[in-house]
Amino acid sequence: MSREELTKAVEEFQRGENRRANFNKIHQAVYDRLLRWLLGQGVPPEDCNDILQECLWKVWQRLDAVRDPERVLGWIWTILANERNRWLKGHITSGERFSLFDPQEMIDFIDSLIVRQNLESPKADAEHHQFLRERLTELLPSLTPRQAEVVSCRVLEGLSYEDTAAKMGTNVNNTRVLYFEARQTLKKVLANQDD
Repeated sequence: MSREELTKAVEEFQRGENRRANFNKIHQAVYDRLLRWLLGQGVPPEDCNDILQECLWKVWQRLDAVRDPERVLGWIWTILANERNRWLKGHITSGERFSLFDPQEMIDFIDSLIVRQNLESPKADAEHHQFLRERLTELLPSLTPRQAEVVSCRVLEGLSYEDTAAKMGTNVNNTRVLYFEARQTLKKVLANQDD
């Protein structure tokens, strides 16, 4: 489903036109991507369905409140990240929770991951990158929905600026600015957490 078709389905849902059919279109457009992301985050397959059901139930309940249907994808990713974090808190003991680290390490990671997206890396390096990916996912709700979407596209999905711009329905220059703003926001959030 294209971005325009997704936006149209959201708008029709909000107008009360074929709500169930339009929600099914939205569900079909995002479900596989959301599932792949959860599996990539190390969530056991048996728990992915529960997390996705909770996420999509909240999307159904709150979809009327979305002000900008063009930004619905970033909004859904934020809900999924929150549900995944809620699941994580219930399945990891306090001694195993993620520790904080140097904010610059996260920013460097974001940049290096994009450059190295298709390169092989040693197992230890790959494990550390997985840890940083998980930490980044936890921070997505601290960004605006549009910032979270650009970070998800660029970092978690490994898309180019051009592909990200096409997916988000904007131009490359706006995508670059949005990505820069997201990085600045992450720096501030991480710096505040270190205080």
